[in-house]
Amino acid sequence: MADELPLRVLTLLTSALAFPLLIATTVVSIQWEQRRYSWDSWNRKRAVTAFCFGYIPLALTALASSASLYHRRKHGSSPGGRFALLDAFTGIVYLAILIPIWAIEVGRLDQPGYGLLVGYLTSPMIINMLVHFYFFIYNAQSVWLAMSSSTMHQCPSCHNNFIASAPQTQQTSKGPEGYSLLRGEVYLDEDAVPYADARASEEQMRPEGDNKGKAVLDV
Repeated sequence: MADELPLRVLTLLTSALAFPLLIATTVVSIQWEQRRYSWDSWNRKRAVTAFCFGYIPLALTALASSASLYHRRKHGSSPGGRFALLDAFTGIVYLAILIPIWAIEVGRLDQPGYGLLVGYLTSPMIINMLVHFYFFIYNAQSVWLAMSSSTMHQCPSCHNNFIASAPQTQQTSKGPEGYSLLRGEVYLDEDAVPYADARASEEQMRPEGDNKGKAVLDV
């Protein structure tokens, strides 16, 4: 995959941009929740927003991108489908965080500048989510074939994946019985004539000098 390197670098940059924005948004959202439940001391101390969980997908993005870049630096090629499942999981976590932000947190934007801060935060998170899903969709076929009986290989020159199935052996048999060492007569030539002038085993083992002497006496 030729564009994996710039996309991995892009996810690292967007994660670095989103991290300080996430800290600021988390602080503002928690303060808003505490003011909302000012009459309830229990809920005020337990104020938790959806932004508190936004650090999880950012950490997963940093892990996947760093591991991919390390693999490329060490082996000189992209990891391909090795991180496809991690990309899929990371994209799902992003979606699980963004949906509550869009459904719950955005509806409470009554403070000036809070909506702009949330917009700046969610933009790099959306980019990371789309990139992770793109990696997973691109490598989904490789993951599926790797889990099947076929063997997935990677060309050392072009780094493209190809399938090398197990070699198939064709069984040749004669008759319905098939091949068996105990039924050797099935494979005998029925038209073959037995060799009538076969010598005895002791004559075959006789030295060559004895055979010559016997031939002279017979003459």
